[in-house]
Amino acid sequence: MRVLLAEDQLLLGKIIAHMLEEKGGHDVTWVTNGQEAYNLIIDSYYDVLVLDWMMPQKDGVTLCKELREQGYSGAILMLTAKDTLEERIEGLDAGADDYLVKPFESDELLARLRALSRRNFAPIQEDIIEVKGIRMNRSKQSITRDGEEIQLTGREFALLDLLVRNQGTVLTRDLILDRIWGGEMEVASNSVDVYITLLRKKIDAPSQKTLIRSIRGWGTSLKNHNRELFRGTRKRLTIINSVMLMVFLLLFIIGTFGLLFSIFYNEQKLELKALTQQEVEESQTVAPGETKPDHANSANQGMYFNYFLKENGVLLVGDEFAPDMREAIIGYAKGWKPNIVEIKYKTIVNQQKSELHVLIAAQNVYHDGHLMGTVYFGKDVSYLWSMFQWLLVVLLGMSVLFLGVAIMTGQFLTRRAMKPILRSYELQRDFLADASHELRTPISILKSGLEVIGMEDGDKLSAFSQELLQDLQKEAKSAAKMVGDLLLLARTDSGVQEISMETFDFSVMAGQVIRLIQGFAQSRQIRLHLHVQDSIMLHADQERIKQLLYILLDNAVKYTLEQGEITLTVKTTTVDYKPKLCIMVKDTGIGIESDDLSQIFHRFYRADKNRSRQSGGTGLGLSIAKWIIDAHRGTIHVESVSGVGSTFTVFLPIK
Repeated sequence: MRVLLAEDQLLLGKIIAHMLEEKGGHDVTWVTNGQEAYNLIIDSYYDVLVLDWMMPQKDGVTLCKELREQGYSGAILMLTAKDTLEERIEGLDAGADDYLVKPFESDELLARLRALSRRNFAPIQEDIIEVKGIRMNRSKQSITRDGEEIQLTGREFALLDLLVRNQGTVLTRDLILDRIWGGEMEVASNSVDVYITLLRKKIDAPSQKTLIRSIRGWGTSLKNHNRELFRGTRKRLTIINSVMLMVFLLLFIIGTFGLLFSIFYNEQKLELKALTQQEVEESQTVAPGETKPDHANSANQGMYFNYFLKENGVLLVGDEFAPDMREAIIGYAKGWKPNIVEIKYKTIVNQQKSELHVLIAAQNVYHDGHLMGTVYFGKDVSYLWSMFQWLLVVLLGMSVLFLGVAIMTGQFLTRRAMKPILRSYELQRDFLADASHELRTPISILKSGLEVIGMEDGDKLSAFSQELLQDLQKEAKSAAKMVGDLLLLARTDSGVQEISMETFDFSVMAGQVIRLIQGFAQSRQIRLHLHVQDSIMLHADQERIKQLLYILLDNAVKYTLEQGEITLTVKTTTVDYKPKLCIMVKDTGIGIESDDLSQIFHRFYRADKNRSRQSGGTGLGLSIAKWIIDAHRGTIHVESVSGVGSTFTVFLPIK
């Protein structure tokens, strides 16, 4: 079988080519960049193309897309270190027939090549894309929306094609210029805006539903109705910023209102206190039984009133602006006989059922050491009360107006705050992609190189060298697994790693995982028992739940001594009136000390580090298990007795 291998890493390419030739018996042509591979594919025939993703001049995905667009119908296998779900989907959508992640097992690579060679690849069909009512035939350069044909120029069609293939992604002006106009000179940056406007008129005009949107300060995209990663963050930030502004505004209003009220109120009290003291002094100059002269009451006009009540409660002097209030005021004042000036606020209802808001001051009057009576001096402050009511209404009205300002300001601050967050997210995602490639490639070289040595020179090695080679192969495999685990945890920390929900039969999965772990358990003379209900349908990420179950059982086998037992129990139950799936893994192993129970889910934590290394543990398995459970809004509980065994109990929502 003729195989074209495109791999830019020289040592790895040399090893893979040698392996395919010697172990697989294939005729291999090896190139180190995408453009050279493209030239050979155009001029020659190959049964299978094996393409790396990250290559100079032309990457593997771009090469794959171009070949499919030109009608190439041969088998294509992507062999790359990029391992995320989104990257696998992108590679397969680009036209690859299979996808294998580095580091890999040579037997698996050869098996996939044999499977690809058995397929009957039909001629390429029309390249048709349908999204939200838009039907694009890229082969015929035609487009319809909701069944109505739309005439586009070549440049407009290329722009729409770029938006459709990057649905939901915001494309910057520079990126669109680079993809559509390429290296053309003298292209104005506003050319993008002109073509976006023309395209929007043609695409969006036939329907009221707008598909093409422009985001100020960011770029253009075709609307995606899937969940946006940072949508919830934006909403929360906007709400927080708006609420904080409103809280500050309300505090300002309350503070201003309280300060003004305090100033005016204290001013009235001081004035009333001074007048009361003056009235008391004048009353003390009058002998008992005498009547005060009229000029003493001349100040008590308009809003003021004063009364002088003898000790027995008889009114001696009365002067008020509202005579009909006398009875109510005197009734309130009776029994109130302070030796020093006291001031109280009182709301009084007159005979016309109208309210008066008054401040009343009182003080006893003594003559030659004998109590003559009590002076009551008051002032009508209803006008102040009304003024402050209107002030409060005005301030509350202003707060409603500023509510809209606060919301707009909150949105502006959120956009400003999200820019570095989005930038950091993009940088972290790029770093993870690069780290994945840079870490997996040398491990692939190491694994493949050791396998080639064992394949060709294994019989010539001494017994010690053969044992050392096997140990190195195990370490390489362990390193590959640890790198994969570390990258997975890094993605979970950055929010890049997502879960893909589907409904499946967990009972069937449990049986599959038991069969996978059975050989490992039997090699350690450990008995496995499975108790599971029939047909438990679970809505979750099937691959991650399978990984969770494998981690729990693998840990149980590693830490259970020979002749031990492990029991997996799966059943449905109800927790807090909600249906749950209960997964219980019970072993008769060495157990966990009580001091270590709270730390076993920490990364790289191992209670017995020496034993963990001997069993191949890295301390990451339970951390990954905890993330999977948390991602599914589940819980995990651990019970363990040292020397007796451990029980891990997981509860997951069924729906």
